[in-house]
Amino acid sequence: MMNGASMMAGMGWPGLLLVLLLWGGAIVLALWGVSSLFPIGRVRVEADALEILRQRYARGEISREEYLQASETLRQPEAEPLRHAADHPRRS
Repeated sequence: MMNGASMMAGMGWPGLLLVLLLWGGAIVLALWGVSSLFPIGRVRVEADALEILRQRYARGEISREEYLQASETLRQPEAEPLRHAADHPRRS
């Protein structure tokens, strides 16, 4: 029937499955490593707000006045954080 050298030297089917799982894991790990080294198609550059504003103006989506007002607002340094209306003193 079977000699001692067959079926993974006596390890049987569980041994064969273990070897296949180890090789499969090694291949998956290698493919994942290579794909993370070369992220073609996954790199997404987030455009900053001024660039988006320039593009919208160039496409004619906004007027010159809107562009100037928005770009001025974006170039201003961060103002103090917004506060809740209850924190403001009431006007009489």
